Amino acid sequence: MTPDELNAIYQESCAVIMPHIRLEESEQGDPVQGQANLQKGVEGLETVLKFNPKNWPARWMLGKAKQALGLHEESYTAFLTAHRNILTDQNVIRELALECLQTKRFKQAVHYCHVAMEFDPDDYSLWPNMAVAQLFNGSIDEAESWANKSLVKIPGDEPAMNVLKIISEIRAGKRGISTDFTLMEKES
Repeated sequence: MTPDELNAIYQESCAVIMPHIRLEESEQGDPVQGQANLQKGVEGLETVLKFNPKNWPARWMLGKAKQALGLHEESYTAFLTAHRNILTDQNVIRELALECLQTKRFKQAVHYCHVAMEFDPDDYSLWPNMAVAQLFNGSIDEAESWANKSLVKIPGDEPAMNVLKIISEIRAGKRGISTDFTLMEKES
């Protein structure tokens, strides 16, 4: 395949995946067609990656598509591979950290949150992610600290408020520390 043909496949794959990588958007329209579009995009990206395995933007998009399909192990693998090909892209690292949470790799989630913050310490949107990662890693005091820092910079941040609510319930004996990341999603 020529580079132009691979680029065309990449562009077409991205075009069919993009409307489905955000939850709000993926819930709109025909879900069967959405799944089909995501799968078509995945197949195109896999073709591109067969010819250029170090194409990290294609690998990132593959991770997003797998994420939207609920295939978190495959999404984690795609983001980890993308990160190995571009160590400094904060979006890749952020998604990798989130997939670490989804796949119960909590210690790795904390690590990758730290790595992302090294590249942009003033990106306050990373702080709630760190709070969640610390909570599920069992570091309650650290989680509380990051959640409180988040609320100073981002008042009303739902993930940070949920972390503080869960910590309060843990300390009151109403719940234990869970490793079920889906509980965090249900709290939102």
